[in-house]
Amino acid sequence: VMEVRHRQGICLGRLGRSTEAVGLLRTALGQARRLRDRFEEGAIRRALAENLMALADPDSAASAICESVRLLREVGAEYELAQSLLMSAELGLARFETGLVVDPQAVLDDAWQDALSALHQQLRIESEPGIRRAHELVARVADRRQRLAQEPAPSVAGASVRHAVRSVSAPVRIVHVSSVVRD
Repeated sequence: VMEVRHRQGICLGRLGRSTEAVGLLRTALGQARRLRDRFEEGAIRRALAENLMALADPDSAASAICESVRLLREVGAEYELAQSLLMSAELGLARFETGLVVDPQAVLDDAWQDALSALHQQLRIESEPGIRRAHELVARVADRRQRLAQEPAPSVAGASVRHAVRSVSAPVRIVHVSSVVRD
């Protein structure tokens, strides 16, 4: 039953029904915990992170993917760990691109480490599609790191955050999550 709910959650997420997916995945997660199935818990947490990101809840998604990586590393599930590391790096990159993080350099550094670790895992398990995906992700994170390093420090008096002023070319994504319509 737990695995069925996990797979249903994945399918609902792919259909864009992330709110429903999160409910099913949380139920499956509770079952995995009760059964002490750390492998399944790690895989469920990754699916949960993907859907929480789709619902614009990056903090909860980050927590879920960190636990996924930890659990899958503990049980030695190399393929699933590789997938979770990719998701963790993608999540870090997405968080950076919102422009809302306090320390963008730290977020990119974490994404960089996760992307490199994902590439290492993909090479170990010899997954050609995974290797390509990890290479592309490493290149994207490297590009963002280089752009951030080239940005001038903010000229705002008393600015305590290096990334307080975004460059004009950097994209800004605005996410509205409320179901309440307002003027």
